[in-house]
Amino acid sequence: MGTTTHRFLLSIGASVGVLALASASLPASAVDPIACGDVITTSTTLTQDLVCSSGNGLEIGANGVVLDLAGFTLSGSPTTGVGVNLAYRDNVVVANGTIEGFNVGVEIQQSTRVSISKVNIATRDRGINIGGGGGHLIEKNVIADVGRDGVRVGGESTGTVVTKNTVTGAVWGISVTDNAVGTVVEKNIATGNENMGVGAFGAPSGTRFLKNVVSTTRDHGIIIGAGAANSYLEKNEVYTSGQVGIKVEDSRTTLIKNIVVNNGGLGIQAPTGVTGSGNLAAGNNGGVDPQCTGVVCLPYI
Repeated sequence: MGTTTHRFLLSIGASVGVLALASASLPASAVDPIACGDVITTSTTLTQDLVCSSGNGLEIGANGVVLDLAGFTLSGSPTTGVGVNLAYRDNVVVANGTIEGFNVGVEIQQSTRVSISKVNIATRDRGINIGGGGGHLIEKNVIADVGRDGVRVGGESTGTVVTKNTVTGAVWGISVTDNAVGTVVEKNIATGNENMGVGAFGAPSGTRFLKNVVSTTRDHGIIIGAGAANSYLEKNEVYTSGQVGIKVEDSRTTLIKNIVVNNGGLGIQAPTGVTGSGNLAAGNNGGVDPQCTGVVCLPYI
C-alpha cells in the first residue's frame, strides 16, 4: 500500500471517529425532532410548528425541564387533549410561543414552581388550569377566546402569582377558586370577557387583587364570591362593565383605592362589614347615586 493511500485511509478513519463521537454527544432533540405526544424529559427547544390531530401535544416527564417553544406554534384538536400537560413535577418552565386549538392550553396538576411565560393561548375550554401544588408563576401570557377560564387557579394550590397577562374573550377571565390559598393576581389586563374579568369564588382564601385593569365585561368586572375569605383589592381599575364594577359577597373583603367608572350597575356593591377606603367612582349606575354601597366612594374626577 502506497504512502499516499495509507494517509488517505487514516484520514477517513479519523473523520468517521469524530463524526461518531459528535453524534453521540448530540441531545436527543437534535437527532430526533420532537413529535406530537412526546414525553419531554430534558430541556427542549422546538424547531418547527407541531400540528396534533388527537390527544395531548406534549407531556412534561421530568423535573427541571425548560420547554422553549421558540416562537413556534403547538396546535391540536379542540375536542380532546391538552397542549402541554404536566403532573407531579417541580421547577418546570414553558415559554415563548403559541398553543392553540386544544381543549386546554396548559394543564398543571399537583406540581410546584411551574412558570408559564410569554405564551399565546387560544383553546376551546381553559387557557391555563392549575390544580394543587403551588409556587407557580403565570406571567406575560396572552389568552384569547377560550370557552371557560383564561387562567384558573384552584385545587387547593398555594402561593401562585398571576401577573402581567392579557385575557380577552373568555367566560371567566382569571379565576381563583376551589380552596386556593394566597394567590396574587396583579397587573393583568382583562377585557371583553363575559361573566367576570377577574374574581375569587368557591372558598379560596387570602387572594390579593392588585393594579388590574378590567374593562368591557358583559356582566361584572370583578367578583368576590361568598366564602372567598380575606380577599384584598387595591388600586384595581374597572371600566364599562355591563353590570356591577366590583361585586363583593363576602364581608371579610378589603377594598383600597380602587377606581370604578361607567359601569352599568353600581360601581362597588358590597355587604356591611367590608373594610374600605380611598375608592373612587363616577358614571356608574346610569349616573344615579349612590355610586357604591357597603363602602364610601369619592367622586372620580
